[in-house]
Amino acid sequence: MEKPMEDALEFFSRAPTTAIADASIFLGYDLIMKDVAPLTPFTEERVAAPATTMRFEPVRGEVNPSRVSLYGTHEEMEPGRFVVLATEASDMAVLGANGTRVIHRRGAAGVVTDGRARDVLEIRELGLPVWCRGARPLPYSKRLVASERDVPVTCCGVRVAAGDIVVADADGVAVVPQGETEAVRERTRIVMEIEEEFTRRFKAGESGAELVKMMRRKWE
Repeated sequence: MEKPMEDALEFFSRAPTTAIADASIFLGYDLIMKDVAPLTPFTEERVAAPATTMRFEPVRGEVNPSRVSLYGTHEEMEPGRFVVLATEASDMAVLGANGTRVIHRRGAAGVVTDGRARDVLEIRELGLPVWCRGARPLPYSKRLVASERDVPVTCCGVRVAAGDIVVADADGVAVVPQGETEAVRERTRIVMEIEEEFTRRFKAGESGAELVKMMRRKWE
C-alpha cells in the first residue's frame, strides 16, 4: 500500500462519519450512504479501508450463469479491503454465514450492501463488521447473479469505485472518492476541529446559543 493511502486511512480511521457528512455538505459531494445501518456489534469504533466492489444483477431467463464467482472473488480478495456488494437495493439476503466466513478468512475490514443479510447470529459470532439494509432469511439464489467485480457501482445511493475509501461506524457509511481524498480530508479535519472547540468552550461554561454560531462554520 502506498504512503498517501496509508496516511489517508490513518486519518479516516479517526474521523466520524458525521464529520465526513458535514464536510460533504460544504463541498457539495454525495458521500453518505442512505438506509444502511450496522448489522453486527464490532470491537473497533470505526472502520476505514479501500473498497473492493461486486455488482449483482437480476437473473434473466432460465439460464443465466454467474460471470463472477461470489466465493471465488472473495477468496482472491486482498486482505484489508472493505467489501461493497451492490444489488440495486434488493430485498433479498446477499450475505449469509458462509459468504461471511470466506470474507472474514481473507481478512476483510468490513462489508456493506444495499441488500439484506441473514444468519445474523452466526455473523455476529464471526465478528466481521457488516452494514446493510436489515435482515431477511430469503436468499438471492435464482433471483440475482454476481456479474462484475471491482467496477464502479452505486450502493445505497452513493457511487463507489474499487480503491475508494469506505468509512463506517455506528452512525453509517461514508465513501471518499480517490480523486477527492485530499479535499474531503482537509474539510473533515476542519469540521473535527470545530467540534472539538465547541466541546471545549461549552465545558468551560460558554452559552450554547453563542456557540451555535461557531458551529455554522462547518457548512459555510
